[in-house]
Amino acid sequence: MFSNVLDCISFINNIKVERRTSLDRMKEALEKLGNLENNFKKIHVGGTNGKGSTSMFIKNILIECGYNVGCFVSPYVVKFNERIQFNDSYISDEDLIIHTNKVYPIYEELHVSFFEFLSLVAISYFASKNVNYVIMEVGMGGLLDATNAINYDLSLITNIGLDHMEHLGNSLEEIAISKLGIVKENNHLITTVDESLHDLFKSYCDAKNAHVSFINKDDILIYPCEMCSFEFEEVTYDLFMLGNHQAFNASLAIKACKYLLPDIKKKRIKKALERTIWPGRLERVNITPRVILDGAHNILGITALNETIKHAYKNRNVKIIFCAMKDKETQKMIEILEETASYMVFTQIDYYRSSEALDLYNACKLEKKDLIVDPKEAVRKTIREALDDDIIIITGSLYFISLIRPMFR
Repeated sequence: MFSNVLDCISFINNIKVERRTSLDRMKEALEKLGNLENNFKKIHVGGTNGKGSTSMFIKNILIECGYNVGCFVSPYVVKFNERIQFNDSYISDEDLIIHTNKVYPIYEELHVSFFEFLSLVAISYFASKNVNYVIMEVGMGGLLDATNAINYDLSLITNIGLDHMEHLGNSLEEIAISKLGIVKENNHLITTVDESLHDLFKSYCDAKNAHVSFINKDDILIYPCEMCSFEFEEVTYDLFMLGNHQAFNASLAIKACKYLLPDIKKKRIKKALERTIWPGRLERVNITPRVILDGAHNILGITALNETIKHAYKNRNVKIIFCAMKDKETQKMIEILEETASYMVFTQIDYYRSSEALDLYNACKLEKKDLIVDPKEAVRKTIREALDDDIIIITGSLYFISLIRPMFR
Protein backbone atom coordinates (compact mmCIF):
# COMPACT_ATOMS: atom_id res chain seq x y z
CA MET A 1 0.00 0.00 0.00
CA PHE A 2 1.12 3.59 -0.64
CA SER A 3 2.02 6.43 1.72
CA ASN A 4 3.91 8.68 -0.72
CA VAL A 5 2.15 10.41 -3.63
CA LEU A 6 5.14 10.10 -5.98
CA ASP A 7 5.20 6.33 -5.43
CA CYS A 8 1.44 6.28 -5.94
CA ILE A 9 1.62 8.16 -9.27
CA SER A 10 4.59 6.08 -10.42
CA PHE A 11 2.63 2.90 -9.74
CA ILE A 12 -0.41 4.12 -11.69
CA ASN A 13 1.70 5.29 -14.64
CA ASN A 14 3.36 1.89 -14.85
CA ILE A 15 0.12 -0.09 -15.00
CA LYS A 16 -0.08 -1.55 -18.48
CA VAL A 17 -2.20 0.11 -21.13
CA GLU A 18 -4.09 -2.48 -23.13
CA ARG A 19 -6.77 -2.79 -25.77
CA ARG A 20 -10.00 -4.17 -24.37
CA THR A 21 -12.18 -6.73 -26.10
CA SER A 22 -15.05 -6.33 -23.62
CA LEU A 23 -16.10 -4.29 -20.57
CA ASP A 24 -16.73 -7.35 -18.39
CA ARG A 25 -13.65 -6.85 -16.21
CA MET A 26 -14.46 -3.18 -15.62
CA LYS A 27 -18.06 -4.04 -14.71
CA GLU A 28 -16.82 -6.65 -12.24
CA ALA A 29 -14.40 -4.11 -10.77
CA LEU A 30 -17.23 -1.60 -10.32
CA GLU A 31 -19.23 -4.25 -8.47
CA LYS A 32 -16.30 -4.98 -6.16
CA LEU A 33 -16.03 -1.23 -5.49
CA GLY A 34 -19.69 -1.30 -4.42
CA ASN A 35 -21.23 0.23 -7.54
CA LEU A 36 -20.55 3.67 -6.09
CA GLU A 37 -21.33 5.20 -9.49
CA ASN A 38 -25.03 4.78 -8.67
CA ASN A 39 -24.75 7.49 -6.00
CA PHE A 40 -24.72 10.43 -8.43
CA LYS A 41 -25.96 11.60 -11.82
CA LYS A 42 -23.53 11.08 -14.67
CA ILE A 43 -22.70 12.81 -17.97
CA HIS A 44 -20.56 11.04 -20.57
CA VAL A 45 -18.50 13.19 -22.96
CA GLY A 46 -17.00 11.64 -26.10
CA GLY A 47 -15.63 12.93 -29.41
CA THR A 48 -12.30 13.59 -31.11
CA ASN A 49 -11.58 17.13 -29.88
CA GLY A 50 -13.22 19.51 -27.42
CA LYS A 51 -14.13 16.95 -24.75
CA GLY A 52 -12.15 18.72 -22.04
CA SER A 53 -13.45 22.20 -22.86
CA THR A 54 -17.04 20.94 -22.99
CA SER A 55 -16.57 19.18 -19.65
CA MET A 56 -15.20 22.35 -18.06
CA PHE A 57 -18.11 24.43 -19.35
CA ILE A 58 -20.63 21.94 -17.95
CA LYS A 59 -18.77 21.68 -14.65
CA ASN A 60 -18.79 25.43 -14.13
CA ILE A 61 -22.46 25.80 -15.07
CA LEU A 62 -23.47 23.11 -12.56
CA ILE A 63 -21.25 24.65 -9.86
CA GLU A 64 -22.83 28.04 -10.55
CA CYS A 65 -26.22 26.39 -9.95
CA GLY A 66 -25.09 25.23 -6.52
CA TYR A 67 -24.16 21.61 -7.22
CA ASN A 68 -21.05 19.67 -6.23
CA VAL A 69 -19.44 18.28 -9.35
CA GLY A 70 -16.80 15.66 -10.07
CA CYS A 71 -14.90 15.68 -13.34
CA PHE A 72 -12.70 12.96 -14.85
CA VAL A 73 -10.54 14.12 -17.76
CA SER A 74 -7.46 13.05 -19.71
CA PRO A 75 -4.70 13.72 -20.41
CA TYR A 76 -3.36 16.32 -17.98
CA VAL A 77 -1.34 19.49 -18.64
CA VAL A 78 -0.68 21.03 -15.23
CA LYS A 79 -0.14 17.97 -13.01
CA PHE A 80 -1.26 14.34 -12.70
CA ASN A 81 -3.98 15.26 -10.15
CA GLU A 82 -5.69 17.34 -12.86
CA ARG A 83 -7.25 14.12 -14.18
CA ILE A 84 -9.65 13.95 -11.21
CA GLN A 85 -11.38 17.16 -10.15
CA PHE A 86 -13.90 18.16 -7.51
CA ASN A 87 -15.52 21.51 -8.20
CA ASP A 88 -12.63 23.96 -8.79
CA SER A 89 -9.89 21.78 -7.26
CA TYR A 90 -7.77 18.86 -8.37
CA ILE A 91 -7.77 15.75 -6.19
CA SER A 92 -5.34 16.32 -3.31
CA ASP A 93 -2.22 14.20 -2.93
CA GLU A 94 -3.68 12.75 0.28
CA ASP A 95 -6.95 11.77 -1.36
CA LEU A 96 -5.12 10.32 -4.36
CA ILE A 97 -3.20 8.04 -1.99
CA ILE A 98 -6.34 7.08 -0.03
CA HIS A 99 -8.35 6.07 -3.08
CA THR A 100 -5.44 4.41 -4.86
CA ASN A 101 -5.05 2.22 -1.77
CA LYS A 102 -8.78 1.54 -1.79
CA VAL A 103 -8.72 0.35 -5.41
CA TYR A 104 -5.41 -1.50 -5.14
CA PRO A 105 -6.92 -4.82 -3.88
CA ILE A 106 -9.19 -4.84 -6.95
CA TYR A 107 -6.13 -4.34 -9.13
CA GLU A 108 -4.38 -7.28 -7.46
CA GLU A 109 -7.38 -9.53 -8.01
CA LEU A 110 -8.47 -8.51 -11.53
CA HIS A 111 -5.29 -6.91 -12.96
CA VAL A 112 -7.22 -3.96 -14.33
CA SER A 113 -5.51 -1.75 -16.93
CA PHE A 114 -4.19 1.80 -16.45
CA PHE A 115 -7.35 3.59 -17.55
CA GLU A 116 -9.65 1.17 -15.70
CA PHE A 117 -7.68 1.72 -12.49
CA LEU A 118 -7.76 5.49 -12.83
CA SER A 119 -11.51 5.47 -13.55
CA LEU A 120 -12.10 3.41 -10.40
CA VAL A 121 -10.00 5.80 -8.30
CA ALA A 122 -12.04 8.72 -9.66
CA ILE A 123 -15.39 7.06 -8.87
CA SER A 124 -14.25 6.13 -5.36
CA TYR A 125 -13.15 9.73 -4.76
CA PHE A 126 -16.34 11.27 -6.16
CA ALA A 127 -18.49 9.06 -3.95
CA SER A 128 -16.51 10.14 -0.90
CA LYS A 129 -17.17 13.80 -1.75
CA ASN A 130 -20.94 13.24 -2.06
CA VAL A 131 -21.08 14.85 -5.49
CA ASN A 132 -24.39 15.58 -7.23
CA TYR A 133 -23.05 15.23 -10.77
CA VAL A 134 -20.06 13.53 -12.36
CA ILE A 135 -18.70 14.31 -15.83
CA MET A 136 -16.71 11.40 -17.27
CA GLU A 137 -14.59 12.10 -20.34
CA VAL A 138 -14.01 9.19 -22.72
CA GLY A 139 -10.34 8.24 -22.95
CA MET A 140 -10.34 6.93 -26.52
CA GLY A 141 -13.10 5.81 -28.84
CA GLY A 142 -16.20 4.97 -26.86
CA LEU A 143 -17.54 1.45 -27.25
CA LEU A 144 -14.74 -0.29 -25.31
CA ASP A 145 -13.54 2.64 -23.24
CA ALA A 146 -13.38 1.91 -19.50
CA THR A 147 -15.80 4.77 -18.77
CA ASN A 148 -18.43 3.05 -20.93
CA ALA A 149 -19.06 0.32 -18.33
CA ILE A 150 -21.39 2.79 -16.58
CA ASN A 151 -24.93 3.85 -17.47
CA TYR A 152 -25.27 7.62 -17.91
CA ASP A 153 -28.05 10.16 -17.56
CA LEU A 154 -26.82 12.00 -20.66
CA SER A 155 -24.28 11.34 -23.43
CA LEU A 156 -22.48 13.97 -25.52
CA ILE A 157 -20.30 13.70 -28.62
CA THR A 158 -18.38 16.83 -29.58
CA ASN A 159 -17.04 16.16 -33.08
CA ILE A 160 -15.40 13.38 -35.03
CA GLY A 161 -12.12 13.50 -36.93
CA LEU A 162 -9.36 11.18 -38.06
CA ASP A 163 -7.36 10.37 -34.93
CA HIS A 164 -6.20 7.15 -33.21
CA MET A 165 -6.83 5.43 -36.53
CA GLU A 166 -4.68 2.46 -35.56
CA HIS A 167 -7.29 1.69 -32.89
CA LEU A 168 -10.57 3.12 -34.17
CA GLY A 169 -10.57 2.75 -37.97
CA ASN A 170 -9.43 4.54 -41.12
CA SER A 171 -12.63 6.40 -42.02
CA LEU A 172 -14.88 8.89 -40.27
CA GLU A 173 -17.70 6.36 -40.39
CA GLU A 174 -15.63 3.67 -38.64
CA ILE A 175 -14.48 6.12 -35.98
CA ALA A 176 -18.05 7.40 -35.58
CA ILE A 177 -19.35 3.88 -34.90
CA SER A 178 -16.73 3.43 -32.18
CA LYS A 179 -17.63 6.75 -30.55
CA LEU A 180 -21.36 6.06 -30.87
CA GLY A 181 -20.72 3.04 -28.67
CA ILE A 182 -21.33 5.29 -25.65
CA VAL A 183 -25.03 5.44 -26.57
CA LYS A 184 -27.05 3.01 -24.44
CA GLU A 185 -30.61 1.74 -24.74
CA ASN A 186 -33.12 4.57 -24.15
CA ASN A 187 -30.23 7.02 -23.75
CA HIS A 188 -30.28 10.71 -24.70
CA LEU A 189 -27.47 11.98 -26.94
CA ILE A 190 -26.61 15.57 -27.87
CA THR A 191 -23.91 16.20 -30.48
CA THR A 192 -22.21 18.81 -32.64
CA VAL A 193 -20.93 16.34 -35.27
CA ASP A 194 -20.83 17.40 -38.90
CA GLU A 195 -24.11 17.10 -40.79
CA SER A 196 -22.56 14.48 -43.09
CA LEU A 197 -22.77 12.04 -40.15
CA HIS A 198 -26.33 12.84 -39.09
CA ASP A 199 -27.95 9.94 -40.94
CA LEU A 200 -25.50 7.49 -39.38
CA PHE A 201 -26.17 8.92 -35.93
CA LYS A 202 -29.94 8.78 -36.43
CA SER A 203 -29.95 5.17 -37.57
CA TYR A 204 -27.63 4.08 -34.74
CA CYS A 205 -29.73 5.84 -32.09
CA ASP A 206 -32.98 4.51 -33.56
CA ALA A 207 -31.63 0.97 -33.22
CA LYS A 208 -30.92 1.70 -29.54
CA ASN A 209 -34.29 3.37 -29.02
CA ALA A 210 -32.27 6.41 -28.00
CA HIS A 211 -33.01 10.07 -28.69
CA VAL A 212 -30.47 12.27 -30.48
CA SER A 213 -30.35 16.08 -30.69
CA PHE A 214 -28.07 17.87 -33.16
CA ILE A 215 -26.46 21.30 -32.89
CA ASN A 216 -25.75 22.58 -36.41
CA LYS A 217 -23.44 25.31 -37.65
CA ASP A 218 -26.48 27.43 -38.54
CA ASP A 219 -27.66 27.29 -34.92
CA ILE A 220 -24.67 29.38 -33.77
CA LEU A 221 -23.83 32.95 -34.81
CA ILE A 222 -20.20 33.82 -34.08
CA TYR A 223 -19.21 37.49 -33.78
CA PRO A 224 -15.89 38.81 -35.18
CA CYS A 225 -13.52 39.54 -32.28
CA GLU A 226 -10.38 38.08 -30.68
CA MET A 227 -12.36 36.54 -27.82
CA CYS A 228 -15.06 34.02 -28.63
CA SER A 229 -18.45 35.75 -28.57
CA PHE A 230 -21.49 34.01 -30.04
CA GLU A 231 -25.28 33.79 -30.11
CA PHE A 232 -27.06 30.50 -29.41
CA GLU A 233 -30.80 30.04 -28.97
CA GLU A 234 -31.31 33.84 -29.03
CA VAL A 235 -28.85 34.53 -26.20
CA THR A 236 -25.38 36.09 -26.59
CA TYR A 237 -22.50 34.53 -24.66
CA ASP A 238 -18.92 35.74 -24.14
CA LEU A 239 -16.06 33.34 -23.41
CA PHE A 240 -12.68 34.02 -21.88
CA MET A 241 -11.34 31.17 -24.03
CA LEU A 242 -10.03 31.82 -27.53
CA GLY A 243 -11.15 30.01 -30.69
CA ASN A 244 -14.40 30.01 -32.65
CA HIS A 245 -14.65 26.25 -32.14
CA GLN A 246 -15.26 26.92 -28.45
CA ALA A 247 -18.66 28.30 -29.42
CA PHE A 248 -19.66 24.76 -30.41
CA ASN A 249 -18.27 23.22 -27.22
CA ALA A 250 -20.02 25.87 -25.11
CA SER A 251 -23.31 25.43 -27.00
CA LEU A 252 -23.12 21.68 -26.39
CA ALA A 253 -22.61 22.38 -22.68
CA ILE A 254 -25.54 24.82 -22.64
CA LYS A 255 -27.83 22.31 -24.32
CA ALA A 256 -26.69 19.57 -21.91
CA CYS A 257 -27.36 21.67 -18.82
CA LYS A 258 -30.76 22.77 -20.13
CA TYR A 259 -31.64 19.09 -20.61
CA LEU A 260 -30.56 18.25 -17.05
CA LEU A 261 -31.96 21.45 -15.50
CA PRO A 262 -34.91 22.70 -17.60
CA ASP A 263 -35.47 25.74 -15.35
CA ILE A 264 -31.85 26.92 -15.35
CA LYS A 265 -31.42 30.72 -15.52
CA LYS A 266 -29.48 32.08 -18.49
CA LYS A 267 -27.57 34.51 -16.24
CA ARG A 268 -26.06 31.52 -14.41
CA ILE A 269 -24.97 29.99 -17.70
CA LYS A 270 -23.45 33.27 -18.93
CA LYS A 271 -21.52 33.81 -15.68
CA ALA A 272 -20.19 30.23 -15.66
CA LEU A 273 -19.05 30.34 -19.29
CA GLU A 274 -17.26 33.67 -18.81
CA ARG A 275 -15.10 32.26 -16.00
CA THR A 276 -14.18 28.99 -17.71
CA ILE A 277 -10.54 28.40 -18.60
CA TRP A 278 -8.81 25.21 -19.74
CA PRO A 279 -5.00 25.02 -19.40
CA GLY A 280 -3.07 24.51 -22.62
CA ARG A 281 -6.01 25.04 -24.95
CA LEU A 282 -5.52 28.35 -26.77
CA GLU A 283 -4.27 29.69 -23.45
CA ARG A 284 -2.62 33.13 -23.42
CA VAL A 285 0.43 33.02 -21.17
CA ASN A 286 2.27 36.20 -22.18
CA ILE A 287 1.05 39.59 -23.37
CA THR A 288 4.05 41.25 -25.06
CA PRO A 289 4.77 39.50 -27.28
CA ARG A 290 1.51 37.55 -27.26
CA VAL A 291 2.28 33.89 -26.51
CA ILE A 292 -0.43 31.27 -26.86
CA LEU A 293 -0.28 27.60 -25.89
CA ASP A 294 -2.52 25.17 -27.74
CA GLY A 295 -2.44 21.41 -27.37
CA ALA A 296 -3.82 20.76 -30.86
CA HIS A 297 -2.43 17.31 -31.69
CA ASN A 298 -4.39 16.08 -34.71
CA ILE A 299 -5.79 17.37 -38.01
CA LEU A 300 -9.07 18.51 -36.47
CA GLY A 301 -7.33 20.43 -33.69
CA ILE A 302 -4.74 22.01 -35.98
CA THR A 303 -7.47 23.05 -38.42
CA ALA A 304 -9.39 24.73 -35.58
CA LEU A 305 -6.20 26.49 -34.47
CA ASN A 306 -5.54 27.66 -38.03
CA GLU A 307 -9.06 29.07 -38.31
CA THR A 308 -8.56 30.92 -35.02
CA ILE A 309 -5.36 32.48 -36.36
CA LYS A 310 -7.17 33.61 -39.51
CA HIS A 311 -10.06 34.99 -37.46
CA ALA A 312 -8.26 36.67 -34.55
CA TYR A 313 -4.80 37.49 -35.91
CA LYS A 314 -5.31 38.40 -39.54
CA ASN A 315 -2.43 40.48 -40.92
CA ARG A 316 -0.30 39.78 -37.81
CA ASN A 317 3.15 38.20 -37.86
CA VAL A 318 2.51 34.66 -36.55
CA LYS A 319 5.42 32.52 -35.39
CA ILE A 320 4.71 28.88 -34.59
CA ILE A 321 6.82 26.59 -32.40
CA PHE A 322 5.88 23.02 -33.32
CA CYS A 323 6.49 19.60 -31.80
CA ALA A 324 4.35 16.55 -32.48
CA MET A 325 4.18 12.83 -31.87
CA LYS A 326 5.40 10.61 -34.71
CA ASP A 327 2.17 8.57 -34.76
CA LYS A 328 0.23 11.68 -35.87
CA GLU A 329 -0.26 13.04 -39.40
CA THR A 330 2.58 15.53 -38.96
CA GLN A 331 3.00 16.32 -42.67
CA LYS A 332 -0.63 17.41 -43.00
CA MET A 333 -0.52 19.28 -39.70
CA ILE A 334 2.48 21.30 -40.90
CA GLU A 335 0.86 21.97 -44.29
CA ILE A 336 -2.21 23.43 -42.56
CA LEU A 337 -0.13 25.71 -40.33
CA GLU A 338 1.94 26.91 -43.31
CA GLU A 339 -1.20 28.72 -44.49
CA THR A 340 -0.98 31.24 -41.65
CA ALA A 341 2.55 31.02 -40.22
CA SER A 342 5.17 33.53 -41.28
CA TYR A 343 7.86 31.55 -39.48
CA MET A 344 8.03 28.06 -37.93
CA VAL A 345 10.41 26.62 -35.35
CA PHE A 346 10.66 22.83 -34.98
CA THR A 347 11.71 21.05 -31.83
CA GLN A 348 11.31 17.73 -30.00
CA ILE A 349 10.81 16.40 -26.47
CA ASP A 350 12.46 13.57 -24.58
CA TYR A 351 9.65 11.06 -25.08
CA TYR A 352 9.69 7.87 -27.12
CA ARG A 353 6.72 8.95 -29.26
CA SER A 354 8.15 12.35 -30.16
CA SER A 355 8.97 13.10 -33.78
CA GLU A 356 12.54 14.11 -34.55
CA ALA A 357 12.81 17.87 -34.98
CA LEU A 358 14.84 17.37 -38.17
CA ASP A 359 12.07 15.30 -39.75
CA LEU A 360 9.52 18.00 -38.97
CA TYR A 361 11.86 20.72 -40.26
CA ASN A 362 12.39 18.89 -43.54
CA ALA A 363 8.62 18.46 -43.99
CA CYS A 364 8.07 22.22 -43.89
CA LYS A 365 8.07 24.20 -47.15
CA LEU A 366 8.29 27.67 -45.61
CA GLU A 367 11.41 29.69 -46.41
CA LYS A 368 11.52 31.13 -42.89
CA LYS A 369 11.99 28.25 -40.48
CA ASP A 370 14.36 27.06 -37.80
CA LEU A 371 15.37 23.86 -36.03
CA ILE A 372 16.13 23.97 -32.29
CA VAL A 373 16.26 20.54 -30.69
CA ASP A 374 16.03 21.78 -27.10
CA PRO A 375 12.32 22.66 -26.63
CA LYS A 376 12.83 25.25 -23.88
CA GLU A 377 15.58 26.98 -25.84
CA ALA A 378 13.27 27.00 -28.88
CA VAL A 379 10.75 28.96 -26.81
CA ARG A 380 13.28 31.29 -25.20
CA LYS A 381 15.00 32.15 -28.49
CA THR A 382 11.74 32.76 -30.36
CA ILE A 383 10.46 35.10 -27.64
CA ARG A 384 13.83 36.86 -27.34
CA GLU A 385 13.88 37.67 -31.06
CA ALA A 386 10.18 38.54 -31.39
CA LEU A 387 8.77 42.00 -31.95
CA ASP A 388 6.19 43.29 -29.47
CA ASP A 389 3.39 42.88 -32.00
CA ASP A 390 4.26 39.29 -32.97
CA ILE A 391 2.01 36.36 -32.16
CA ILE A 392 3.85 33.26 -30.92
CA ILE A 393 1.89 30.01 -30.89
CA ILE A 394 3.29 26.87 -29.26
CA THR A 395 1.47 23.77 -30.44
CA GLY A 396 1.43 20.21 -31.79
CA SER A 397 1.21 18.06 -28.65
CA LEU A 398 -0.24 18.19 -25.14
CA TYR A 399 2.92 16.47 -23.90
CA PHE A 400 4.90 19.39 -25.36
CA ILE A 401 2.53 21.95 -23.81
CA SER A 402 2.77 20.24 -20.42
CA LEU A 403 6.56 20.58 -20.55
CA ILE A 404 6.57 24.23 -21.67
CA ARG A 405 3.70 25.70 -19.64
CA PRO A 406 5.65 25.95 -16.33
CA MET A 407 8.05 28.39 -18.05
CA PHE A 408 5.25 31.01 -17.98
CA ARG A 409 4.11 30.82 -14.37
